[in-house]
Amino acid sequence: MPQRDIELDLTFLGAMMIRHASRNKIALKEALSNPRFAQVGINLFRDQVDNCIWAIQKGDDGSDYIIRSEVETNPWTTHSDVTAETLTVAFRGVPIYKFAGQDFGFNKGSIGDFKQYIMKKVEEPSFVKSLYAFITNKCPNCGKQPKSIGLNEIRCDCNK
Repeated sequence: MPQRDIELDLTFLGAMMIRHASRNKIALKEALSNPRFAQVGINLFRDQVDNCIWAIQKGDDGSDYIIRSEVETNPWTTHSDVTAETLTVAFRGVPIYKFAGQDFGFNKGSIGDFKQYIMKKVEEPSFVKSLYAFITNKCPNCGKQPKSIGLNEIRCDCNK
């Protein structure tokens, strides 16, 4: 992967993921006034940040709430720019990395194939570790600077 200067607040991302996991019930009034939630059915809402589906249910106190559904959609998404020269990978709505077509060999005609490829790759732990290493320039196993980073491989002195 080509070297890029990327700033990513991993502390914020971690806190967002924890907050996401702990808030599985929100008052319906709050959801209706929050642009984060879009109504997609009579009793269903979609969270615009993490793409989860929420359903309306009555609480023990008799009030209406939206409850996170058990089935979550893929937290990884990809977005291309208008010219289809770059592809951005995001986790739960937070942009993680921008791939440039000139560096990775895709163009307007082949960006769809590259999107499919990346969406398959994010399911592989080795690819996610490579993204982390590329963004932070640290080995996810030992924290040292790796010798080289590829889409599926990190070469480091720790050899893990």
